[in-house]
Amino acid sequence: MLFRSVCRAVHQHARQPAKQFRRGSGTLVVRSHDWEETMITAKTRLLQSTACAGILLFGLSGTALAEKIEFYPISTDPNDWVVDRYPTASFTRLDTYMGRSNVLALETLGSKAGSNSYYQWEGYSQNTTVPSGDSFIGGDIYVADGWQAGSDTDYIRTSIWGSAMTEKEVATGNYNNNDAVFPIIQFTNRDGQGRLEVWDAGTDNGWVELPETTGLINFSGWNTIDMRLMTDVDEEGNSAVHYYFNNALIYVWEPALSLDDTSPEQFFAMYLKNRNNGVTDFTSHWSRLLSGLLLPEDVNEIGNAPYDVLVANNDAPVTVGAGATIGGTLTSKGTSAYNQVIALQPGAKISDDLILQHSTGNFMSGAGDTATVGGDLYVENGSSTTGGTIENKVNVNGRMFVDDTSKAGGNLNIAGSANSSGRLAPGNSIGTITVGGDLNLASTSVIEAEVDLAGKSDLIAVGGVANLAGAVEVDTIDGYLLDHGYVILTASGGVNGEFASSIPVWDNVDNYAFVAPYLSYDPNSVILTVGRNDRRFASVAETPNQVAVANALETLGDLSPPPTLYENIILKMTADDAPLAYSALSGAIYASGQTVMIDQTQYARDAVYGRLHQAFGGKSTSSVEVMSYAEGRDDMVGGRLIEESAFGAWGYAYGGWSAYDGNANAGKLDSSTGGFLAGIDGSIGDRWRLGVLAGYGYTSFDNKGPASGNTDSYTIGAYSGGEWAAGTAGAVAFRSGMAYTWNTVSADRTVSFPGFYDAMSSDYDAGSFQVFGELAYRYAADENTEVEPYANFSYVGLNSDSFTETGTTAAALSVASESSNTYFSTIGLWAAADFAVMGQAGSEAYFDVGWRHAFGDITPKSTAAFAGSAPFTVSGVPLAENTALIGAGIDFALSQQAKLGFGYIGQFGDGVSQNSINARLNVSF
Repeated sequence: MLFRSVCRAVHQHARQPAKQFRRGSGTLVVRSHDWEETMITAKTRLLQSTACAGILLFGLSGTALAEKIEFYPISTDPNDWVVDRYPTASFTRLDTYMGRSNVLALETLGSKAGSNSYYQWEGYSQNTTVPSGDSFIGGDIYVADGWQAGSDTDYIRTSIWGSAMTEKEVATGNYNNNDAVFPIIQFTNRDGQGRLEVWDAGTDNGWVELPETTGLINFSGWNTIDMRLMTDVDEEGNSAVHYYFNNALIYVWEPALSLDDTSPEQFFAMYLKNRNNGVTDFTSHWSRLLSGLLLPEDVNEIGNAPYDVLVANNDAPVTVGAGATIGGTLTSKGTSAYNQVIALQPGAKISDDLILQHSTGNFMSGAGDTATVGGDLYVENGSSTTGGTIENKVNVNGRMFVDDTSKAGGNLNIAGSANSSGRLAPGNSIGTITVGGDLNLASTSVIEAEVDLAGKSDLIAVGGVANLAGAVEVDTIDGYLLDHGYVILTASGGVNGEFASSIPVWDNVDNYAFVAPYLSYDPNSVILTVGRNDRRFASVAETPNQVAVANALETLGDLSPPPTLYENIILKMTADDAPLAYSALSGAIYASGQTVMIDQTQYARDAVYGRLHQAFGGKSTSSVEVMSYAEGRDDMVGGRLIEESAFGAWGYAYGGWSAYDGNANAGKLDSSTGGFLAGIDGSIGDRWRLGVLAGYGYTSFDNKGPASGNTDSYTIGAYSGGEWAAGTAGAVAFRSGMAYTWNTVSADRTVSFPGFYDAMSSDYDAGSFQVFGELAYRYAADENTEVEPYANFSYVGLNSDSFTETGTTAAALSVASESSNTYFSTIGLWAAADFAVMGQAGSEAYFDVGWRHAFGDITPKSTAAFAGSAPFTVSGVPLAENTALIGAGIDFALSQQAKLGFGYIGQFGDGVSQNSINARLNVSF
């Protein structure tokens, strides 16, 4: 794996487009003077040189990490190298060496060579296993111009280079076997001209001089050398090693063509070689010696390091420890797919620059202590910063540069200028960025300004001139003050220019619908004000009810001062939230409650129709329970017996459940009811009966949401009816009645939407009056079966009182009195048959089917007002206009004077369904 010239790249901040190559399982990126390559994601350890101080922290594991990284220098003083043997030693980790613990050192291995060599006692362990696939090793070397010129017969060989071995030869310790050592590059100087020479143990001649490389050598400067192990270079799957010098391919080693045809699959070990044939007056320094899969295991924290540090492509966050000092520049490099996280603990210090690329820089604050950047801060390639406090800002002693893909956030103190093409976001939440020099904003820049309900806001405080461009985005924390001037930027040297728009955009997920932020300028500051825009409340309403509520709320703005409901609630609505708020505020439950009370009047009508139906000796109906005690008289109507009693008493118990689907204007409504009606009647003349009734019912209803109500209903009424023979097998029947019901209503509703909550309750009265009549023709099909076509008509008038809700906010409504007039017409067919139970005749089964039409005020209305607003009218859940009726039941004859019956009634209309059951008892006297 290749890493080249990191320290020079970091110091010079090269910004050239990347040159990328890919081989096998990874990709490698390294920045140098004027080029960049993509780094392979791998595990890397590092070696340091004081000639070009730097640290590479590359490819950290994603597992839990705890131990700090350790750095080991390579000496640049030749006196620190020991003349001993050739080849030189491999790098091996020693637990204890020469009285020093935990030292990485060179271990002397192999046989003595014929010429002297230098090797270092202190070094770096690099034994590794590179899995199948291409990998690289490389480094930088400084070549001095003081090489002594040689002659044709006596020339200088001097080399300082890391080579590699296969796993097999490391295991055997054989460093002289042809399969053991990869070829080595060295410098030569013949006739005053430097050349490169390769020693290949697998060839007959060993040394191969490369005469065309004279122009490649950079004297008195740095040169890059790297080896690239390429696997599967031919159809047989053989490997080759390409040797590059200053980015030029100078030699290709193909092991399969050497004396030993073993084709290595990996770099396994490296060693550092220094060779000199008789002359020691030279200077050569390594800047980097790396292998592609060398990793400091369990490392995620950097302590004190007197070098440049590069953190790249790590799978886990890396921390600069509390109080630690990085002696050079810290560079953090992620990728577009992975954002590298670098965290600076309290008191951490970077002596030079901090460069963030595809990275997040977290500045952590402690008690009175924060991080310091000694040089410039670069936020690039989708990076961001956070941290610091208003009291303990992150100190940047140089300048700050933010590109158009990145964001600088947190509480920062920039000593120099700040230059941004991206986003500046002071604090988190309210915070400050202080700039000692000028602020220079590009057209792509954005200022993110947060404001709160206490009147505070983010601030960029500039010591020089603020050169404005770009845009402003506004976000709220817990709200905002209407018409309050928030100062978001000050500039001691003056404000130059303006932002692109005087109306910033909201940075909230959903923008406020009815207010807008506005910018204004004075010579030394920029002021942000949030005020009412020209958008009407009703413009975002989605239903007629919502429009009505919105228009009423709009009138609250005419009050001075506007009430809380207007200023602090409605003016904080988004376009999505406002319709929901309108519905919650509407009080439509009071209109829907009228539908329930009108529908409940049917139980009294059913009871009366059933009683009169049975009182004249007919079969049971779908809705009556009769008791009668009296002497009867027998007449024949159409050949059938009519039993009329002088007096009768009846009772009717019922329970029912209704579901209203509602519509786009009014939501769903459910109700349930239960009650009891009783009556007594007697004969008037030969063919008429007159009676009275009374009853009690309880009904509850809710709108599948935050509103519900209940009624206690008390009913009194009177009824009459008569029958006349018509033909030999039938009779004409007329039935009628009237009733009045007192309804005591209690309702509760909760108003809840973003930023607001209140619970309201109310108690009020409502009364319903009804009159009804039915005309039927009863026909005896045979002695056991009877059918009856019928038609009826009814009127229901409902009046409700005015009232005011109790609540804690202006959302409480004052509701006006209401009245409505509704009409129902029904046609149907009823049929019954006699049967005997245990020898007792007179039991009956019946079936009823019909169609009902409602007209008049079938959509209830409710008019209300907020405190100080204009009144508004909303609609509730409508009555079903057309309904199918189905009834069935059975009556058992307990004796000649008593019957007990049970029945079912179903009503099904467009969006409405009602199901009820009843029980009846009849005794005559």
